[in-house]
Amino acid sequence: MDSLEITAGMIIGEAGAGDGYFTFHLARRVGPEGTVYANDIDNDALEKLRRRMKREDVRNIVTILGEANDPAFPREKLDMIVMMNVFHHIENPLEWMENVIAGMKPGAPIVFIETDPDKRPSSRSHFLTKKEILVRMRKTRFAFVRTLDFLERDTIYFFTLKTQP
Repeated sequence: MDSLEITAGMIIGEAGAGDGYFTFHLARRVGPEGTVYANDIDNDALEKLRRRMKREDVRNIVTILGEANDPAFPREKLDMIVMMNVFHHIENPLEWMENVIAGMKPGAPIVFIETDPDKRPSSRSHFLTKKEILVRMRKTRFAFVRTLDFLERDTIYFFTLKTQP
């Protein structure tokens, strides 16, 4: 969380939240003043997340059933978008990335945490290499900022919306 620069009170959009593995970590970090918008295209996974929210009395998570090419985040609310092992699943990254922009506040980053096949050769056929991720993202309206490589099996990628000339 420190490396992602997530602080109390932030509004985070988590794309591909699934049943909430990372969502609850995000919710604890942003605290009661913050919100995590947990998006997924799998309503069954979101239902599991909602049951856990109720069981643990967590009130700063809002679930969003999105579509394959549209995360359906609320407009202009997000301080950051986080995707944990999701980007490689997006079939049309150009369209998805275009649709996510509406939910972002000006200057908000989008952060991918992706398993790195160079660190885990057994996952080479499933996950994208750094080069593949960067090539796909170059076609979008997002600019590469940096990567963090300190994790044992994952790489963290930071992007921001390109400024218009």
